[in-house]
Amino acid sequence: MIETIILCGRQELPLRGTDDAGDVGFGSEEPSQNDGNFRALLRMRYKCGDPNLIFHVENLSANAQYFSPLIQNEIIDSCGAMIKQKIVEDVKAATFYSVLVDETTDISTKEQVSLCLRYVCKQERIFVVKESFITYVEAEDTKGSNLADIILSQLETLGLDSEHLVGQGYDGAAAMSGRFKGVQALIRKKQPQALYVHCSSHALNLALSHACQIQAVRNTIGTIKAIGNFFHSSAKRTAILTKNVKEMCPQLKGEKLTKMCETRWVQNHDGLICFQEMFEAIFSSLEEISETSLEGEVSSRAFSFSSSIKSGEFVVALNCLAEMFSYTLTLSKILQSPLCD
Repeated sequence: MIETIILCGRQELPLRGTDDAGDVGFGSEEPSQNDGNFRALLRMRYKCGDPNLIFHVENLSANAQYFSPLIQNEIIDSCGAMIKQKIVEDVKAATFYSVLVDETTDISTKEQVSLCLRYVCKQERIFVVKESFITYVEAEDTKGSNLADIILSQLETLGLDSEHLVGQGYDGAAAMSGRFKGVQALIRKKQPQALYVHCSSHALNLALSHACQIQAVRNTIGTIKAIGNFFHSSAKRTAILTKNVKEMCPQLKGEKLTKMCETRWVQNHDGLICFQEMFEAIFSSLEEISETSLEGEVSSRAFSFSSSIKSGEFVVALNCLAEMFSYTLTLSKILQSPLCD
């Protein structure tokens, strides 16, 4: 059971299914409903003749078989505690460490603070820089003082000496980077050696976001997003685009437009390059839709898009953006590397 849970975790597979209550059903036919990867893998191991599992199933009482979601969660928690303990041991062996922290609102609208540790680990004869995720903490208040208390209390809970904290890595939000009431300032009052560094990749993302507020660039990006949504929202339009891409751009591997990222501007590189490479096919598809569509609104939108992308301003802005992002995407990957100093 433990090996099965570790396998699911290593392969990033969810354990639970639609209905995972009641008997697992060893030796019987597969259930009509999906009862999850955990139970399905156990049945497979049983059918393949796993002697330990067979002995377990045949000799333990029905109320002590340990297949329930409660037991699954306990085993997952135990695995997590062991991983966390190993990371803390490595950090203590390194003596000095930095914290990397960010907060975001999850799908249930709860504010989650993620805490990572950066340290140097010795592997045989070389030293390796590691950045390890350690925990999530729910934050009811996102003021700098509360977030600073959360970070320091978590370090204490982990058994790490804050005297050895030598670095802080956050984004540029006022609550984190503020000179007087920000997290970095409050922590440095207690640990002056904890140097604060604004995440370089985040700074690059902000710089690109501001640069893209130039009207021609902003209009071009908006048009590309709108055209992408225009094709993605209809199977018929997508089929027309796919047909034209195969005819006009046979060298391309993909046949669909790549969506533009709303938050990470550097990741828009793939979307821009894709649009640039498919430009001829996209233009032909829009003209075909505008001439053949029986829906007046769709036809007029296609005509409007085709008129927009053949303007000189759009073409120049598209090529300038593609050239710029070809540099910034590579730079972003370098800045996000754990080896970046």
